[in-house]
Amino acid sequence: REMAGEPATTRCFNAVIHACARVADIARAERWLLDMIDRGHSPNTFTFNILLSACAEAADVPAAHRWVARMADTGLGADAVTYRTMIAACARAGNVGLAEEWFARLRSASFPPDVVSCSALVAACASAADAPAAEAWLRRMQEFGLRAGRAAYEPVIRAWCNESKPTGGPTRRAEPSRAEAWLWKALDAGVEPTD
Repeated sequence: REMAGEPATTRCFNAVIHACARVADIARAERWLLDMIDRGHSPNTFTFNILLSACAEAADVPAAHRWVARMADTGLGADAVTYRTMIAACARAGNVGLAEEWFARLRSASFPPDVVSCSALVAACASAADAPAAEAWLRRMQEFGLRAGRAAYEPVIRAWCNESKPTGGPTRRAEPSRAEAWLWKALDAGVEPTD
């Protein structure tokens, strides 16, 4: 039986894998995907993207890479969600360089940049104590014509408020004037800070 063009069994497996992904239980999601294959059902791009979201939720970049490779081995191509989920996984793990590589792959594959991916990069740079890079990603976001929201402005503001030592770089003092400037830009854009 088919529902919405997808075999009912695939939908059921996807639903269970998604439930595992929502709680970042990669091992259980992997077991279900492998069981799906063992039972003769073919996972689709959506199935792999669900598993990748579990990897992103857990910030497990090696597992995400393993499953992207497995997806390619099955002959399925990456879609925009695949790239965006890989960006999120790398950003959440604090690997800004790798997140930027996946962003470049997204663009090379002719997919447009989006608010979620760019905001993830802003937040990753801010978490890595690199306020200038976080600010640069927020500016790029605006250059792409994307409307930045709280998820992009707040990390930049916080990054400029804190003294930091980026990996391999000198200690940078907090720069309240930069934080204030970005707060005003956020307010002018209609973005209210959280409480």
